[in-house]
Amino acid sequence: SKLPLRYAYKIAANSIKRKPIRLAFTILLAVIAFVFFGVSSTLVLYNPNYSIAKALENSNYQSIVLGKQYSAHFTSLKLANDGVGVEKQENYLDFNAAFTEKELQKLNENSLGLKFAGVMNLGSYRTVNENNVGYTYPEFKLDRYRLDDYSLNHYFPFLGLIGFSDCGETYLTDNGFSLACGKYPESPSEIAIPYYIFEMYKYGYRTRGDFGGDFGGKYEFNEPKDIIGETIWIGDLTFTVVGVVNVGEIPERYKELRNKDTKLDRYGLTELQEEFKDVVKNSFHTVGFVSSDFYNQYKYHTVSLSSRRCWGLAFSSMELTSDIKESSESHVMTPKALGNYKEVIKTFDLSGNEIEFTLKDDEAYLPIRYIFERAERLYPTIKAYEEYSDFKSAFDNLKENYGKLEDGSFSYEEFTLIFNTVLELYDKKVGDTLNIPERIYFKNLTGDEGSLKVKGYYMFFRGTNSNVSYEFLVPDSVCDKYKGPEYKNGATNVSSDVVYETNYVNEGLNEKYGKVITLTDNTLDKSYFMLESSGESSIYPMMNNVYLVSKNMAQFIYETKLVFCVAGAIFGLFASLMMYNFISVSISAKKKEIGILRAVGARRADVFLIFIIETILITTVCFVSSIVLTVLSCILMNNFMLNNAVKLTILDFNLFNASIMFIICYAVSLLATIFPILKISNKSPVDEIRTL
Repeated sequence: SKLPLRYAYKIAANSIKRKPIRLAFTILLAVIAFVFFGVSSTLVLYNPNYSIAKALENSNYQSIVLGKQYSAHFTSLKLANDGVGVEKQENYLDFNAAFTEKELQKLNENSLGLKFAGVMNLGSYRTVNENNVGYTYPEFKLDRYRLDDYSLNHYFPFLGLIGFSDCGETYLTDNGFSLACGKYPESPSEIAIPYYIFEMYKYGYRTRGDFGGDFGGKYEFNEPKDIIGETIWIGDLTFTVVGVVNVGEIPERYKELRNKDTKLDRYGLTELQEEFKDVVKNSFHTVGFVSSDFYNQYKYHTVSLSSRRCWGLAFSSMELTSDIKESSESHVMTPKALGNYKEVIKTFDLSGNEIEFTLKDDEAYLPIRYIFERAERLYPTIKAYEEYSDFKSAFDNLKENYGKLEDGSFSYEEFTLIFNTVLELYDKKVGDTLNIPERIYFKNLTGDEGSLKVKGYYMFFRGTNSNVSYEFLVPDSVCDKYKGPEYKNGATNVSSDVVYETNYVNEGLNEKYGKVITLTDNTLDKSYFMLESSGESSIYPMMNNVYLVSKNMAQFIYETKLVFCVAGAIFGLFASLMMYNFISVSISAKKKEIGILRAVGARRADVFLIFIIETILITTVCFVSSIVLTVLSCILMNNFMLNNAVKLTILDFNLFNASIMFIICYAVSLLATIFPILKISNKSPVDEIRTL
């Protein structure tokens, strides 16, 4: 015998109608539990890239700026809870980095039409102790500038450039940009500015006149051609404007910021201004276009170097006679502190002749300023005021030349001339030879001491910053061997000589671009490409607020993921138990019907078919209702977030989440059907009928 499928369906459907109220409550509770499970699972599987990509789709970003970061592990010391001991802390930090030309080229090898241009910040890695960490992003403000009307601050919230690009005329043309007037830069001192920057000058005042004073008068720039040939200050750099570039229109949404009679309230105006500031800082509207040799001219401009700090170790040009205190510290420059920036120093022997930089374990260099500082400290021994005045005047002229010398443009012959002039001037005015030490002495807490032979002098190029105005250049081996333990204020504030461990190796001045920028239409595939791009040991984060907010949100969800996991598991288990209990109890209550069906000739397979159909019908209602309500819940929650502070699409209920719910629903239902049926079917029809 064989039970036709249509009869099996009719029997199953009639069976469902027997206890409709109980069935309705069971489905309702199961659906509610599954909805909570669906939302929780969506948060557990939260994809920040999806949130960013969806936000970018609805944003006003015309272009995207990417930075570069790497992660480093370090161990630091802190005061223990008992206030006496010291304990270690393991930490990770993300540091900024910069792009090489090779990395820029690799980014441009995409099939999506994204064309990246490098943006130079003239930054550098800051050397800390033994590490080169954290690329700096100097700001390039428009100097000698003030807006004509205060209300214009709404439309010009960022008075400067995010950097300089040497992308070239071909790149600009390929992206649909054009010259409003002028030409493209041909030398490092020339610049082409975007039309938006021209408008800043059009509505601006000089903040100081050519002959001093607070304000130098209004700029007389009415048309782009008026600014051609003018000299402008950006940061502390001077450029001649040779062109004005049209890089696209400002989105219409922000034109309201130029309206003096705007109907926006203070909150709405501030919110729109902050949004526009983010948009304009991530666009070509704030990029200065320069020549191809710009970087070689200015790459030493902001190299930042920090001396190495050594606790319990002292260095001096004279022999150390007193004991070193536990709280003593010294600052010295070392080869490790120079890192990959050894090329930014020049070294000279004691006669002032330029020599190659090498440093053995028993050698040291004096800073070039030493000869000036020593002479300046000793010249008060001159008795007559006239001699003192003559010496100071001549010495000040030398120091001015010394300042010019720091830009690296002087030859060693010119340096030797200045060097010898200092010695001759001191000898002539003071009547004595300026004593230059031939050794540097050191001593530590335990009384270990020694000395280093002075090999010569060293100097930095102009623009190189050092935290300490005077330090010897000594071998790292001396610091490693003789330095004492970290100490500060009687161990109430313990610090450590932090060493960062990372797989990332910076390439010094070969890392040319602090950022890269590209036009985009914010389609999902382009956004995902940028979000998933990275180097071998670095990542390329977006620099806009959407990315930063999403990153913070992702961190919050990651830290609370365990809560969502537990909540999802509880709701999923509750829904599963509800389904399992209802189906298994329903089958057990129909033992008599199963016995009768078996008695009249139904096979086990026919019985299975009836109850499988019944289970599928109930489960499908539950599953479809759960999916629909989960999707609606996610949409409502996303809309709430978009209309409030977060402004991100957090919940991405997709096919994967639906698949999990499908598997749980139908797997539990099938198990709840199979086990009771197997148990009942193993008995004879007469036994099943007699049990009731």
